Amino acid sequence: MPPLPWQQANAIFAPFRGSALYSIRLPLFYLWNKVQTRPLHAALHPFALAGRGLSLARSLPIPRNLRYLFVTDYAAEGGYGTLRPLLQTCPEPALLAVPEAVGKLHAGPYLNVDQLALRLLSPRDLSRARADWKKLHGQTPEALRAGLLRLAPSICALLCRAYAYERLALSIRDQCSGPLTVVTPNDFSGLCLNFGQVADRWITLQHGLPSLEYFPTSATEYLLWGEAFRERFLAEGAASGTLHVVGAPRLDRYAVPVPPPPPGRTLLFLSQTHAATLSPAQHRQVVALLLAAAQATGLPLRIRLHPLEDRSCFTQFGDDATFTQRGVSLAEDLAGASLVASFGSTAMLEAMLAQRPVLQLLPPGIDPPGGFYARWTPATPEELAELWRNLDPNEALAEQQPWLERYLANPGEGSAAAWRQIDRREGTRPPQPSPREPLAHV
Repeated sequence: MPPLPWQQANAIFAPFRGSALYSIRLPLFYLWNKVQTRPLHAALHPFALAGRGLSLARSLPIPRNLRYLFVTDYAAEGGYGTLRPLLQTCPEPALLAVPEAVGKLHAGPYLNVDQLALRLLSPRDLSRARADWKKLHGQTPEALRAGLLRLAPSICALLCRAYAYERLALSIRDQCSGPLTVVTPNDFSGLCLNFGQVADRWITLQHGLPSLEYFPTSATEYLLWGEAFRERFLAEGAASGTLHVVGAPRLDRYAVPVPPPPPGRTLLFLSQTHAATLSPAQHRQVVALLLAAAQATGLPLRIRLHPLEDRSCFTQFGDDATFTQRGVSLAEDLAGASLVASFGSTAMLEAMLAQRPVLQLLPPGIDPPGGFYARWTPATPEELAELWRNLDPNEALAEQQPWLERYLANPGEGSAAAWRQIDRREGTRPPQPSPREPLAHV
């Protein structure tokens, strides 16, 4: 079936904003374009995991005075890590609502959303899914309807899961005596949308470098890392009153004195070959550029894979690279590197905070950032090899400092700045929830 461009996925789902149907936009986009061989299994996977441990499920009581509910379904440390600094410093009663894979990273109690949502499935969901399917089918261009039909079982499963999440979110909200603020690391994934849409106040913490899925925006407020990101959100149509530059709470721990780089010229490549920002062909071009430079220099290369990618793009490297083992922290990785390269990882900011110069590797046809940073975007293996061998770290860091300042406000104080912004708005009472049909408590 033909690929589904992100802009077209947005257009198809635009009429359904604010509904459970809209919340399946992102998972359907990925199922479609990754050409899953077992799409139904992929859609049901969270329920399958939850079902195995259902008899051991813990159901936590919802405090009547609950003020903050932190929610993420990103099954990697990054998603939870974005929320963790505010969760740990929250001055009011708070809970974490996540799938088990994320909850295991948390030291305290958490709400296992998939185990709880299973209890709220209803036979009537199938009728509702059929009705939503017809709406989606009617909004989809004729040329894409065959692909939509192929994914019909997955769409039905995703919709039923969204309805269960929606009921769970409403049930939690109805058990709170006062206004409830939901805090998420994005406003486009299914769980975040389902919970954010029932909140009295929905705050999204910037998780990474915003790509196409960040727009259009849905949350009440956005806490952004730096002025450059505020400009990007404004350019994409976000309301200026929803955007607040506070810094990055999860990067606070990097704004401390760091050890000097080790002897030699070890390059750490922060990989993201799974990211939809580049096409598979463009990712291969970036990897080929890196391999050619590594072979030309013979200098040490270490590759840090993103938690959601594998080594399939790096099979030709052989002895030309080593790979960071899972579980090694980014701070440890940066301490052992002389310089860092990536096509666009958020960790480029961490590297600059750790006083490691950063190179950006881009495929042909994509212009490098302008001004001072263009020097550090090698376009050929020869240019990369030259910088790898001879780059002056002090010169690079001095030139990259203005870039860092535009992209990251309040280094080391992001959590405090975030809470100042949140508290500033607490003086005004959020809109009260509309009357709802009574729900069974979870």
